[in-house]
Amino acid sequence: MVIFEDKLAMLQEDMISIALEYSDYKANEVYLFASYENNSFYFNVFFKIGELYYKKHQLKEFQVDTSINRQSQLVDIALNDFIKICEAFSDDNKEIPTQLKIIYDYTHQKASGKFSYDFHYSNSDVLTADDIFEQWYNEVKE
Repeated sequence: MVIFEDKLAMLQEDMISIALEYSDYKANEVYLFASYENNSFYFNVFFKIGELYYKKHQLKEFQVDTSINRQSQLVDIALNDFIKICEAFSDDNKEIPTQLKIIYDYTHQKASGKFSYDFHYSNSDVLTADDIFEQWYNEVKE
């Protein structure tokens, strides 16, 4: 039987792995963002290469296949992992997180993840999950 913490670690590792694979292992750091509010799931990711930050569609300049099909595969797999993470919380009778941020330092092989249980956009008439992702992207790159 897989214990709760092991399942979470396995799913987070899979999210990191698929993002690294998407970047053709050219990223120094990977920033994964997932959210669940109002019965709606969301996932996005950005990368640090050298000293600059890039969204998934911008990796084309590094000869990475950024086709819509490949981006969709990345999002589908990572989003499915996040859904399984939320299910694991529910199955273990734990509060389901509304947000997960993972930073993976590929150079040093270190990951840090942070769950949040607060509402970030569903309590707003104007904010969306994408807005929260964009805020994080802008905070990190500054």
